[in-house]
Amino acid sequence: MGRSLLLTVITITVIFAGIALTLLERSQSLPDKLNRNLDTIALKNTSAFALNYAIKQLNTDSDLLNDVTTLPEYHVISYADFSIKDGRIDTLKYAYFNTDKDSLQILAIVSRDVDGERVSRTGEARIGTSSSGNHPDKVGGWHFDETSGSNATEDTNSYDGTLENFSNPDNAWESGEWGNSINLDGHNDLVSLPDDVVDSWQDKFTAATWVKLDNSFVDWGTIMSEQKNNNNKTVVWAVTSRLIDITFFGVTIFSELKFQFTINTRGRPNVSTVSIRRTGNQINIYDWHFIVATYDGTYSRNRARMTLAIVDEGLTASRVIKKIQYHSVTGNNSNVVTIGGVQTNTPWSGFFDAFRCIDGNIDEANFFNDVLSSDDINSLFLHNGFDNDAIIYWRQ
Repeated sequence: MGRSLLLTVITITVIFAGIALTLLERSQSLPDKLNRNLDTIALKNTSAFALNYAIKQLNTDSDLLNDVTTLPEYHVISYADFSIKDGRIDTLKYAYFNTDKDSLQILAIVSRDVDGERVSRTGEARIGTSSSGNHPDKVGGWHFDETSGSNATEDTNSYDGTLENFSNPDNAWESGEWGNSINLDGHNDLVSLPDDVVDSWQDKFTAATWVKLDNSFVDWGTIMSEQKNNNNKTVVWAVTSRLIDITFFGVTIFSELKFQFTINTRGRPNVSTVSIRRTGNQINIYDWHFIVATYDGTYSRNRARMTLAIVDEGLTASRVIKKIQYHSVTGNNSNVVTIGGVQTNTPWSGFFDAFRCIDGNIDEANFFNDVLSSDDINSLFLHNGFDNDAIIYWRQ
C-alpha cells in the first residue's frame, strides 16, 4: 500500500514537473513570438501605407502614368531613405497588365529592422477598371483607329466622319495616344462630320481630344470647330493651337505652345477667348496633350462660362462671357462641325490658308451636350472611357 502510494506521488510529481517546464518554456518564448507578431503587423501597416502612397502618386504625378510600362516590364521607383512609422519604403513598381491599360499592378517593397537584420515584405495592389466610351451626354466620339480609307467611324450615334482634302487617306492613319490617330498636313486636311452632330448641344457642351503637333517653325491651326452653314462659314466656336519653334544652327532660340478656345457670341464684342500658353522650358511642345473645352450656357440668364484645360499638365483657363445665340435658335442641325481644321478661312482664324488646319495628329475626339464633371474628364484622360466598375484587389 505504501509502495503504491509512493509510486503515485512520484508519477504525479513528474507530470506536474513536466507541465511546469513546458509552461516555463512557453512563457520564455512568448515575448519572442509576440515580438515577431508585432513585427509582422508593423510590416503590414508599412506595406498598406506604401500602397496607399503609390496609388495617390498616380493622381498627383502627371508624368507617372506615361512612364508606366506593360508586364513583364515594370516602371521602378527606388528610394534611398523613405522612412515611415517603424519601417521604410524601398521600392515601388508599376505595370499595366495589357496594352489596353485597363488594369494596373502596383508592388510596394518595404522593410524594417528586426534584431539588427533588415526584413522585407512585398505588398501588391491590383486596380482594374471596366471602361467604355458610353456616356449619357455623349453626342459622338471618334477613335481614329482605322488603318486605311477616308471614313472615320463613330459608334455612339453613327456620326461617321469623312476625311477631306487628303492626298492619300490611306497614309493618314498613324500610331496615336490610344491605338491609332489621324495625321493632318497643316494645309487643308480636315475631318467633316454630319450636320446633325450639333443638334442636341443647345446651351452646354464639352469638346475633348488628344493632340500632338509636328515639328514646325510657326504653325497655327484649328483642332475642332463649329461653323454656321452660310456663305461666310461663320465660326461659332473653335479650339485652336499655335506652335513656335525657332532654332539657329541647332540651338533653340525660342519655343512656345499655345492652345486657345474661341467663341463667337454674336454680341459686342463678337469674339471671346481663353488661352493657355507655355514655353518649351515649361512644357513639351511636341508631346501628346489632352485638351478639353467646355461651354456652360446655363451659368446665368444672360451669361455663360467658357473653360479650356490642358488636362495632362493640370492647366486651366476660364472666363464668363455673353451667351452664344446660335445654339438657342431652332434649326441648328445645319451647322458644320469639323475636326482638324475649318472648311473655309475666316478673318479671326488666320490670314493664310495654311493656318486653317493643324499640322500634327489628333486622337480620341469626343463631343458631349453637357459640361463634364472633373471625375468624368479624369476618367477620359486616364482610361479613355468612363468607369463603370472599379475592381481593386489588395494583397499584403
